[in-house]
Amino acid sequence: MSSSLIPAPGGGENTQVAPARRRPSWLLPVAILLLMALTAGATWAIAQRTQSPQQVQAAAQAPAPEAITATLTRGPLEDTTTARVAIGPAQTQQIVLPTREGARVVTGNPLSASTPIGIGQPLIELNGRPVFAVLGTFPYYRDLAVGDTGPDVEQWQQTLRDLGYSIPSSEYGRVGARTATATEKFYAARDYPALKPDSAAEQPAASNTPTAAGAAAPAASPNAAAAGPVTGDLVLPMAEVVVVPGGDQRLQSVPAVGTTLAEDATLSLAGADLAATSSVPAIDAPALAEGMAVTITPDAGEVRTGVLGAVPAPAAAPAEADATTTGQVPLVTIPVSVEGGIPPEWEGKNFILTIIKQRVADDAILVPSTAITTDATGSAIYVRQSDGSFARVSVSVAGTVRGVAAVAPDEASGVVEGAVVRIG
Repeated sequence: MSSSLIPAPGGGENTQVAPARRRPSWLLPVAILLLMALTAGATWAIAQRTQSPQQVQAAAQAPAPEAITATLTRGPLEDTTTARVAIGPAQTQQIVLPTREGARVVTGNPLSASTPIGIGQPLIELNGRPVFAVLGTFPYYRDLAVGDTGPDVEQWQQTLRDLGYSIPSSEYGRVGARTATATEKFYAARDYPALKPDSAAEQPAASNTPTAAGAAAPAASPNAAAAGPVTGDLVLPMAEVVVVPGGDQRLQSVPAVGTTLAEDATLSLAGADLAATSSVPAIDAPALAEGMAVTITPDAGEVRTGVLGAVPAPAAAPAEADATTTGQVPLVTIPVSVEGGIPPEWEGKNFILTIIKQRVADDAILVPSTAITTDATGSAIYVRQSDGSFARVSVSVAGTVRGVAAVAPDEASGVVEGAVVRIG
């Protein structure tokens, strides 16, 4: 508050001024503190913007990189390749169906596919007539008729004997009356009529003309019906028999009823034994060898082991028939032997085949090859210690496959499964 003049007695002025109000005592210290804080802040900001050359260089350097590491595993080290293995019959054979005049139309399928073939069973029915399967090695090249002889006759008689029909030894090797009768019974047992001799319709009737007393009766005609089959009478048409190999044979497939067969039509037979084969690109064949161990991994069930069979040399293809022009990769087929045999339920399937081209170690510590250093003292890896540092450990490398090395385990030095090593 400002001072005011106090009038003096007698009308004159009094020059004495009244005292003003006092300021608080804390204002000055506070102002000083504020000033000091502002000064310190400005100084810090300037210091942050101003760096020495050493500080600038240090700030420009990248931080030290962290070590790249890998974890050790344990197991076998193998050089492998994979392919597919197919399971099918060990042996197949194409049976040419006998020819006959006119069209050959399938009128019946007595046997279904994969059904075992019994000797004397009809394989197929063509134009209402059967085609029987018989054992043997000699092809039937003609119709068998009464009086015929030869190896084909002996083969047919042996078939009849094997099926229980009686053929006298005096008739063996020649088609006689007993062979003809046995053949008729063979057909009847299979619900087919045997074909009658063409000459039967031409046989003359017996004469009823009486003879003079005492006159000799005329000799009976050799073609008389009562005399039974005569030379030349048809017994077995060659169009109704086909020779099949021995053993357990099955039809792989059968044509549908109503199918008209081509002149060279065949039936495919397969044995009961199974085989495993693998088709691999011809370019890979030189790296494979007979006796290489394999594993077969089925869709279900346990993995089976085996070995490769003989590896054929790739055939030389014409230059113009390579994969770039045909779109097909040349293949070679390799047999595979399966330990313990092939299960019957594998037939017709294919599985993954792993071929072990080289087995470096059966049981080893597996290390990335980039983790191994080599100098004058030998090979070594750097194993992480409990304090985070890495210690050099000497190792002996058994071999390397596709960037992975096999070394012997060593618990004392920490070369064990699960240990961490430094890469590079």
